[in-house]
Amino acid sequence: GQSGLASAVWNGKIYVFGGEWQNPTTAGVYADVFEYDPRQDKWRAVASMPRPRHGLGAVALADGIYVCGGATGPSGQGTCNYLDKFEI
Repeated sequence: GQSGLASAVWNGKIYVFGGEWQNPTTAGVYADVFEYDPRQDKWRAVASMPRPRHGLGAVALADGIYVCGGATGPSGQGTCNYLDKFEI
């Protein structure tokens, strides 16, 4: 499964950013960005973040979605203060 992701609604669509996965022997962090269109009931991959992150925040403003903070390594390792803007 995927945990620690961020999401925001922009222009009537839901966007999901990053997250992490873990199993008993390995773990990793995602850089993926997905879009869900509720009118069509469809998901699609739309972008990648510059760096994989989880435990991050996202906020939608008039000019795009801002994604901030989080950690670059699994289990909270590598906390960061990155700020990225997406105009999807």
